[in-house]
Amino acid sequence: MPKTLRTYALGLISGTRQSDFFDQMSGVKQLGLLHIFSISGMHVYYFLSILDRALTMLGFSGRLKGTVKLVCLGGYFIFSGGSPGLLRAVLMAGLAISSRMVGIPLSQLATLSLTLIMNLFMLPEALFLMGVQLSYGLALGLIATSRMTYFRQTVLLNLLSLPILLFHLYQWHLLSLAVNLLVLPLFGRLIFPLVIGGLLVGVVSHPLVLLIDACLHEFNHLLNVVGALQEW
Repeated sequence: MPKTLRTYALGLISGTRQSDFFDQMSGVKQLGLLHIFSISGMHVYYFLSILDRALTMLGFSGRLKGTVKLVCLGGYFIFSGGSPGLLRAVLMAGLAISSRMVGIPLSQLATLSLTLIMNLFMLPEALFLMGVQLSYGLALGLIATSRMTYFRQTVLLNLLSLPILLFHLYQWHLLSLAVNLLVLPLFGRLIFPLVIGGLLVGVVSHPLVLLIDACLHEFNHLLNVVGALQEW
């Protein structure tokens, strides 16, 4: 895949970052947008949504559908590289599916708590990683602010991520809040579908992949330019 598409695909779909990630994505780092690549549950949500529709069309239902989802979720985790940042999203999704299958529905907070306990048993050292800290912290923030307006939710999530970002990166940008308000909807409605589209069409149309990569490159360049404003 072209460089920018590959970077976004690795970050958004498998939750991993290349060694030169911060060089290429300086704007993402400076503007405090790293949580998009860390919390991502977004990629697991998209994967399960597509899988659910496909299984419904094939006539699957009930426990059989849940079993297939769990198997595919495990396969997704393995083939995505099994990164610590991906573990939280996969465990939460797996617990939610399993609880519905056995008829014991769990609240989002209970699911997150059980996921954290399992993570501590399976991979305790992962909790020292910035991406994992952001993932758990912002997942809790999303649950706590689920009934708030988009503006208030974004403000509180930025305040929640601020200590983690300062501890690991030692910097914060004056435009972080404004950029988050504008960029977050774009990631869910435009950037993520573009990345998925680039992966799907990559095997059949190289020119189209280059076009998608060019769009992502321009978007990333804009973030880098905005991120550099504070240095002027």
